Amino acid sequence: MVAVKQIFIENAEEGIPSTALREISLLKELEHPYIVKLRDIVCSDAKLHLVFEYLDCDLRSYVDKSKVALTN
Repeated sequence: MVAVKQIFIENAEEGIPSTALREISLLKELEHPYIVKLRDIVCSDAKLHLVFEYLDCDLRSYVDKSKVALTN
């Protein structure tokens, strides 16, 4: 099971957005237990798909759960 993030390439003439390239390059270099692992990159006509390891919650949910646990 994996998680997929779709990045739409609006203007194909300009190529892949610089923010997406930055995200990809950082995630490929980082290896830490608290950072989601980028497993693969798939490019199609007007979309870029980033394939990540699957986690059962996102950071926002985890922080919200932690705040509730700390207040109780």
